[in-house]
Amino acid sequence: MDAEWLGNAIVTDRASRERVELYLPEPLQILSVHLPPPPCHPSIAIAHRSSGRSDYVLRETGQVIGDEDGGVAELWQGILGCDYKGAEKDVSECWKGWQDRIVADEDE
Repeated sequence: MDAEWLGNAIVTDRASRERVELYLPEPLQILSVHLPPPPCHPSIAIAHRSSGRSDYVLRETGQVIGDEDGGVAELWQGILGCDYKGAEKDVSECWKGWQDRIVADEDE
């Protein structure tokens, strides 16, 4: 909708329904995506933006899960099993008893 208000709307005909076109403000535009080698987690990619910043993103969906300054967010570190730099690590101990901890938090 922002693209329409700014006069940057992309008009497509019905024949190109499968094609997706997005207008992104310049700071959000992606210049390149890199799949870092091990020890980086295989589900993580690094997206370099035209603003000069880089983000950690999920390889399959492109969802931002961290940035170059703060690293991978703690939530995603636990879910993926990686450290703040995206390197794989064993988090099996972290997940043991997670259901009990949630129930204990609700009871308080």
